[in-house]
Amino acid sequence: MPQDMLSDRLAGELRSLPFKRLIFWSHCVGAALCLDTLQKISDDVRVERVFIGAKILHGAQHDEQLAGRMECRSDGEIISLLDKLAGIEEFTSVAEDSRGAIAAAFRHDAAGANRFLSRMQETAPTRRDVLMVNVVAKDDPLTENHAEHHERWRIFSSSLAMEVLESGGHFFCRTRPAQVASVILRHCGVQHDAS
Repeated sequence: MPQDMLSDRLAGELRSLPFKRLIFWSHCVGAALCLDTLQKISDDVRVERVFIGAKILHGAQHDEQLAGRMECRSDGEIISLLDKLAGIEEFTSVAEDSRGAIAAAFRHDAAGANRFLSRMQETAPTRRDVLMVNVVAKDDPLTENHAEHHERWRIFSSSLAMEVLESGGHFFCRTRPAQVASVILRHCGVQHDAS
C-alpha cells in the first residue's frame, strides 16, 4: 500500500479512538509514515510526543539520492545490509523466496520514505506543537554524524530533543529495550521505578 494511502487510513483510525492523547514512535524509514500521519491528524487528537528512532535527515538532495540508490540495490545487497545492521545473519538464514519478499518490502519502504522526507525538506510542512525526540545509538552506522543533522528535524517541530544511546546498533529497540523504555518515560514525564 502506498504511504499516502496508509497514512490517510492510520489518521482516520487514530481519530476514531476513544482517547485523544497519543505518543508516536517510529524507527528508521518508519519516520516518514509517522510524520506523514502527524501532518494529517486532526486537531481533536493531541500527539504529545513524537519519537524518531534510528533516522537522521541528510538534506533534501542527499535523501533523494538515497532513495534512488535503494531502488537500484539487488535483493542480495539489501539482505546483506539488513544482516549487517542486525549484527547477525538473521535475514540470510530465511528461505530464499522469503528473502526476496523482505528485500522488496524494504526497498519499497526505504525508497518511498527517503523520497517523502526529501520532499518535506524542500516544501517545509506545517510545524506541529509537539516535542520531537530523535533517538540514535552511537554504534548505528546509519546515523553517523547525527549531531550535525539534528536541527533538520525542526521543519516538523520547533521543540526538539536528542537522545544518544551508548550502544545498541541500528535495531536498538530489540537490543536495548529497557533503555528505550526509559527514554520514552523520561520524555513523557512518567516516573518509573525499574527495581
